[in-house]
Amino acid sequence: RNTDWLVDGYRARPAHGPLPPGAMHPVTQPVVRTPVGVPSAAEAEREQVVGQYLDTMRKLVESQREVMLAYLGASPGAGAPAASAEDAAGGPARQPAASPAEPEAPRPAAAVGAGTGPGGDDEPIDELLLGIVSERTGYPLEMLDLDLDLEADLSIDSIKRIEILGLLGERIGLGSADTADRDAIIEELAAVRTLRGILTWLDERLSGEEDVGDEVTAPTPLWPSEAPAAVEGDGPSPVAGETGEGTPPPLLRFVVDVEPAARPDASPRALRGRRIMLADDGAGVARALAARLAEAGAEARIVEPGTPPENGEDLVDLTALAPGRGVEPARHLFGWARAAAGVGPRRLLAATGLGGGLGGSVAGTGIPVGGPAGLLKTVARERPEMRVRVVDLDPADPPERLAEVLVTELADPDLAGPDRPGASDVEVGWRSGVRVRQALRPAPLDREAPPRLALDAESVVLVTGGARGIAARAARALMQVHPCRLELVGRTPLPAPETDAELASATDRAALRRLLLARGELRSPRDIEAACDRILAGREVRANLEALAQAGATVRYHAVDVRDAEAFGQLIDRLYEEHGRIDGVVHAAGVLEDRLLSQKTADSFDRVFDTKVVGARVIARHLRPGARFVVFFGSVSGVLGNRGQVDYAAANDALDKLARVLNGRLAERVVSIDWGPWGGGGMVSPELEREYRRRGVGLIDPDAGARAFVDELLYGDAADAQVLWMCGSPESLV
Repeated sequence: RNTDWLVDGYRARPAHGPLPPGAMHPVTQPVVRTPVGVPSAAEAEREQVVGQYLDTMRKLVESQREVMLAYLGASPGAGAPAASAEDAAGGPARQPAASPAEPEAPRPAAAVGAGTGPGGDDEPIDELLLGIVSERTGYPLEMLDLDLDLEADLSIDSIKRIEILGLLGERIGLGSADTADRDAIIEELAAVRTLRGILTWLDERLSGEEDVGDEVTAPTPLWPSEAPAAVEGDGPSPVAGETGEGTPPPLLRFVVDVEPAARPDASPRALRGRRIMLADDGAGVARALAARLAEAGAEARIVEPGTPPENGEDLVDLTALAPGRGVEPARHLFGWARAAAGVGPRRLLAATGLGGGLGGSVAGTGIPVGGPAGLLKTVARERPEMRVRVVDLDPADPPERLAEVLVTELADPDLAGPDRPGASDVEVGWRSGVRVRQALRPAPLDREAPPRLALDAESVVLVTGGARGIAARAARALMQVHPCRLELVGRTPLPAPETDAELASATDRAALRRLLLARGELRSPRDIEAACDRILAGREVRANLEALAQAGATVRYHAVDVRDAEAFGQLIDRLYEEHGRIDGVVHAAGVLEDRLLSQKTADSFDRVFDTKVVGARVIARHLRPGARFVVFFGSVSGVLGNRGQVDYAAANDALDKLARVLNGRLAERVVSIDWGPWGGGGMVSPELEREYRRRGVGLIDPDAGARAFVDELLYGDAADAQVLWMCGSPESLV
């Protein structure tokens, strides 16, 4: 019979008997090579111990090498020679050893939390991380621990965390990866609250690869290769173009208007079988919409505002159609969006009652309610799995007609989502059967025309947020052209003159930290940061008040929080009693507490939203006839949405809608100026400045921005209720 063969995957041999002629015979004894010099028995024993140790270390490094190569995007491959940690980090290649006694000892890669640094440094990574934070903040190591809050205690935001990770990566020899996932990394780091959390995040990041057969799937890159360079101190970075790297984009003006939009190619049948929750408007639209949805085969239920959504339900928020019910639509929509985010694809639609023209065609004299459009434009950027839209309606239309429009929009296959990210698709309006959407058109000023505004020494201008930041620059620019009586409002109490000479010599945050640390009176980074904030804010207020006085203005400062509607309203009334007039108002107060939707709390949302919106509504209620102008300082985030600014975008959208409705009614001109990002002293941190430059977005030079504000008052068309000033085109932010 034929001989049975054994096959083990790489070799075949007879099961019984000798190998056939010509077969390759296995080596049964080791091949001994006689070295040039034969070591003694003691030397041989030592070499054997060293060889066993190096063999163990080589196996350890080989497993770590697989992780690092996967992270760096390389495929280890079968039979690849062992590489050291230095090889994986992009260092010089190590030559293979000729014999077990001769190889160079590989350097083990650092293990998170307890590993070693590069170059044989035995410093654990947690100590390396603390050392980097110490270098970046100036705090001594003994004041730092892994459980400090990154932002509250150390003023380290998510972009600073990227920089710290980049430095840490350099020191532990991990190199850097592609920049494509930078936004995703920033989003993940926004949820990290402590230094210990960074170590945990790093550990999960590096152990996130999966073995699939003979292949290794690379984890998400650890940090982008374009890690911003370290900046000395905390002062503002140069604006785009000052570094000599290219020409900065010019400062351009756009008018925000509406344009006709095609009707959706939608069929109500697309809603068959869907479960839809409707927040009741109390005016009959919810009932009419529920009936129309039932006809289309959907299951609709009407709930009171504030009812939490259930998994799998589409959401329709109608609270803005009945502003008299005591519900703030943007706040309610924020709660729904936050609850709905991250639980699977769904539709989220909000209706507003601004007349169907996105605020430009509402009738009556009431104060309009805005905010949902800016909020959902931000949600569309942060949560592309959600399909969102804001539909502006004319509340005077019958509920049945409004319900028909809402069904059409809800069934539209082109709702903004993963494949429809355009901001112009998020907000639409319907009036008299015509559908419109937001449009931006270039509209440069004619600076050769006669000025439209003239103020004299007796004129009174009220400026909120006016003693600090871009508002102070704008007020100073206006006073240089038209000095008058200037009433400034800010939250910061009027500071006393600085009498401590040593403290006065510390001119920036880094120097203040060092001095306060040296004095030893404050025991925690949180206390030191609070002291730095207070000192720097006081200096800015004093410097701006002095500069305004030198410009010829008669200046008074009022420490009032514009969120306190009663106190702010009383101040406006008192100014009328004292002066008999208010000629102009610049509402520039604002705060930033940027967080992604998933990390944003209701209290934080209220602080950001109310600072702009409550103050603006108080102005609208208390300003008397005769005012020449009212200017709201808005933001491009309200026009286009912006990741991490769901509250700020909602607040600025509310200002935009207020200006569009009240222009020519509250004052001769009411305009919302939506600014692009400012450089060097605006509401943009140094780290965020570098992030904007990375994306190719120009930053507004503060002096140029202040001049643009004055020019808008002097030469802007009174019909332009909403304008956008930015360096570059709006498309660069989409």
